[in-house]
Amino acid sequence: MRIGFDAKRAFCNSRGLGNYSRGTISALTRLRPDNEYFLFTPEIRPEFQNLTYPNSTIISPSTSTDNTMPALWRTFRCTREISGLNLDIFHGLSHELPLGIGRCKARSVVTIHDLIFITHPHLYPAIDRITYTLKYRHSCNSADKIIAISQQTKTDIVNHWKIPEEKIEVVYQGCNPIFHRPVSEDEINNVRNKYNLPTEYLLHVGAIERRKNQEVILQAMKTSKHDIPLVLVGSGGEYLKTLQNDFPDLFTNRVILLRRVPDRDLRAIYAAASIFIYPSLYEGFGIPILEAMSCGVPTITTSDGCFREAGGAACRYITPNNSKQLSEEINILLTDSELRSECIARGRQQMSKFTEENIGAKLSEIYETIL
Repeated sequence: MRIGFDAKRAFCNSRGLGNYSRGTISALTRLRPDNEYFLFTPEIRPEFQNLTYPNSTIISPSTSTDNTMPALWRTFRCTREISGLNLDIFHGLSHELPLGIGRCKARSVVTIHDLIFITHPHLYPAIDRITYTLKYRHSCNSADKIIAISQQTKTDIVNHWKIPEEKIEVVYQGCNPIFHRPVSEDEINNVRNKYNLPTEYLLHVGAIERRKNQEVILQAMKTSKHDIPLVLVGSGGEYLKTLQNDFPDLFTNRVILLRRVPDRDLRAIYAAASIFIYPSLYEGFGIPILEAMSCGVPTITTSDGCFREAGGAACRYITPNNSKQLSEEINILLTDSELRSECIARGRQQMSKFTEENIGAKLSEIYETIL
């Protein structure tokens, strides 16, 4: 097969959508080397200049007009290359398909990660909600097959846009394979020294924003029986300032803020943590839960939405915004070594669902079916 990907996020995004795109391309190029792959991106950011995949060709704007207006090339004009390359499949990895994709010979697939802008509209400016609705609904209507990264996302697509269920397949995403590698004590000690980390700490990884709900962790820390510190890995804006104003003592004495951490260090930070806490109100899936389980960290997350799909029987679950319950779960995991070991073992077992092999095999099956 000749397969094209909208690979903009793979070459331009270091967060969730970028990780998904890189993971998907890596899985397929490694497991199905008999295919030819074409990676469409309007640009390549410096940190991804050395990113390569076997048997793949990067497709970028080739005319001065398209180079001047790369967003228009991605939305309107790259269909010329899709047709000219005689592709069998074109897969939009991050919600979008180019306009006019239906006039191409290639069958089209789109991955929809979430509809948070619809389910939680107060978190988005009106212009963003309008733009996302137009783009993503067009993709769902135009695609021959929709990939939802969780059953929760599939349910949202069906409920809000009345897309037939049979058009949507759930294919879970994985996490960067670097998190599957064992972490040595030397690596942990080096990272502790590099970032000045304590021996024990709670950990949260993710953008510091209202939807991620870091506030409930800080509330729980104030009532916990333990004075264990919290490491926050992620960048933040106004919400971070609000938290710092509301919890000045914690940010002075017990919160360690790390804004940017490369994955090779992050896996050791996970492995050294006492507990990973992910109290997000809503996600498409929740990749940090997979990263934490891969690194052998007992994890607490919320019971709503997709999080049980990611965490299964391995995680401890709280009702969203219930700081008292979170405080109790922290106390239990810090003192019950048998439960900690059980959570770690179940986490490693749960991760077998999210391997590159499973993801690549499922996507290949879907491609072949629609052809």
